[in-house]
Amino acid sequence: MATKNITDRVLREPQSIDAEKAVLGAMLISKDAVPRAMNILIDNSFYDSKHQIIYKNITELFEKNKVIDSISLINNLKKHKELEKVGGAYYITGLSNEAPSFENIEYRGLYDLDKTFIVKSEKANIDNDEPDIVYMTNMHVILYLKDGRIVNILSNKGKYNKASYDCFFEKNVRATDGETKIFSDNLDLLGNESSVKIYNNVSINYPTGSSLQADKIDYDFETKYFKISMFDDKTVKIKVTK
Repeated sequence: MATKNITDRVLREPQSIDAEKAVLGAMLISKDAVPRAMNILIDNSFYDSKHQIIYKNITELFEKNKVIDSISLINNLKKHKELEKVGGAYYITGLSNEAPSFENIEYRGLYDLDKTFIVKSEKANIDNDEPDIVYMTNMHVILYLKDGRIVNILSNKGKYNKASYDCFFEKNVRATDGETKIFSDNLDLLGNESSVKIYNNVSINYPTGSSLQADKIDYDFETKYFKISMFDDKTVKIKVTK
């Protein structure tokens, strides 16, 4: 396991600052990394005093069953008046880029500027050249709509941009709001747009049993409106009704 290897490095090399950052970064982005680290490390296991404070605050959030990510950690550090002691919010947000690979990660994001979603992945990695991009295996996004409906979007692989909240699903894409089911090779969920872009081998299956194929579809889960681009490049709008 990547997390175990990093924590082993901390124990062997008490002054390995990069290893300490990698452990804390993994704890911020992988829900499984926190209990693994807590089984091996205490705050005094870290050489850097900043990292001792950060580790203590992460474990406090875990013990209170709170969400653990950069935002919640920053807020907890502010509450204890320790944020500036650890280098400020910029240092905290940069820690997640120190974890080269990790498992069972979870992020919270926004699409259409104000609608929330959760993005999960069984395995993921970050390229140091593109620190905001998370490359995911078995990607899963959960959208929470205003009317209470929940939309699930899954794919075999994909990318998540932590800065813009953009999600790019690739290979064996499946999306459903519990009624309509959509299948394709690609789907883009962009943080500043209300509809998703679904393309390549698109198939829509309706609750009635009928289906539709298209090259590309812009679909708004809130309104249930489609904008469909067919093979002859004509465009048609459809609303799905119960």
